[in-house]
Amino acid sequence: MKDLINKLAQDKKIVIFIVIICFIIIYLDFSFILKAQFSSIKDSGPKIIKLKQDLEQFAKDFKKMQDFQANEKSGKQSGLKKNKRLISEGEIVSLLDGISDSAEKNKVVISHMKYSRESVTTTAKQSKAVSSPKMLPLLINIELTAGYHELGKFIDDLENLPVFLALQNMKISLQSADFLKQKVTLSLRTYVRK
Repeated sequence: MKDLINKLAQDKKIVIFIVIICFIIIYLDFSFILKAQFSSIKDSGPKIIKLKQDLEQFAKDFKKMQDFQANEKSGKQSGLKKNKRLISEGEIVSLLDGISDSAEKNKVVISHMKYSRESVTTTAKQSKAVSSPKMLPLLINIELTAGYHELGKFIDDLENLPVFLALQNMKISLQSADFLKQKVTLSLRTYVRK
């Protein structure tokens, strides 16, 4: 009987030891391994939301791109292409104002702007070929000072005006006072309806 009690006591110690080891393993698992897993799951929540939003935006943009390509293939007028129109004699001043506004928006300083009915470089034969009884060529000469990027944005804005306007000539020269700014002479050509 004593042996049986000693055996049970020893088995009890072994069982208690095994239970303590199990509790230690469970504690270490919860405090280190599962805690790290739960925090990574919690951190991945906002990433998943951001990825879903990016995927939705991509789907919208892709749909727009497909619609744009379909419009281009079918020959429809796209939203990016605008019909250019000719101006009347009364709209010359508003065209010059539009050019000035575009220059101001792009931080381009216009020192001189002048328009003339005929170009100095066109001969009478060229003038007859280009002009018609309903249209007269108009040359706009602009002297300005601008940085390289501002000049590019300014020319892009001129191309996006609803009025037919073509860059005929451009001369760029460096300024000695400010090497970041260039002195530019532009010649723009448009046509005026009679």
